[in-house]
Amino acid sequence: MVAMSYRCLSLPLTIGVFALILLPAYAGAAAIGVCNNATAPSGPDTVAASNGTCAKTVSIVGNTLTIVISNTTDSAFGGFLTADAFDLPGVTATLGSATNANFTLSANPSVNPFDNMGFTFNYLLSATGNDWEGGGNPSAGIPAGGSATFVLNLSGNIGGLTEAAVLTSEAIRFRGFVNGGSDKDLVVPGNGTPGGTGVGQGVVPEPASLVLLGTGLAASGSILRRRRPRLERQGP
Repeated sequence: MVAMSYRCLSLPLTIGVFALILLPAYAGAAAIGVCNNATAPSGPDTVAASNGTCAKTVSIVGNTLTIVISNTTDSAFGGFLTADAFDLPGVTATLGSATNANFTLSANPSVNPFDNMGFTFNYLLSATGNDWEGGGNPSAGIPAGGSATFVLNLSGNIGGLTEAAVLTSEAIRFRGFVNGGSDKDLVVPGNGTPGGTGVGQGVVPEPASLVLLGTGLAASGSILRRRRPRLERQGP
């Protein structure tokens, strides 16, 4: 009876283990970050009262890069998130879709002052005419409390591209604060604290990975339920 039990359990257990083995091969991850130089100045604006803040999520699935940006600036300060610069070395990118239609994608931008600080950027999402510094109407950007999702199609050397590398290459531009000021921040990994300090990279499974795991476990459970009556009929 004991041997029969092990034989009956072996198939569902094999399916479950097989699903878990396959999971890392299909699992995607999202790098999570924040921008806020109030506690760790990364640009020329160190006046906390005018600093913009943001939350970022970067995910790569196949040849698609998805960037979600939320403008978390206090509504009392107002302002708009108008540009996001980042580096995709060896990769060609095109903008597939954007929930804020004012944003366009341009290559090889000038991202002051970070260019002079040793940072590298080869792409820019901007709501003000592919511009980082100024120009255009800041209100075309993402308002305080708002968010936008950008989907980029990639080609070229995407094998070595990681979510964390894209996230930590990003710089964010804010303009049009109530006090007339603006802000330029780097993105740091982490979910962030109320003060905006990064607390380490967050990695979460993609929905497709959860579906795969759930399918494997469901199959295991189904086969086990079908096998159980046979065991009960055979008896000890």
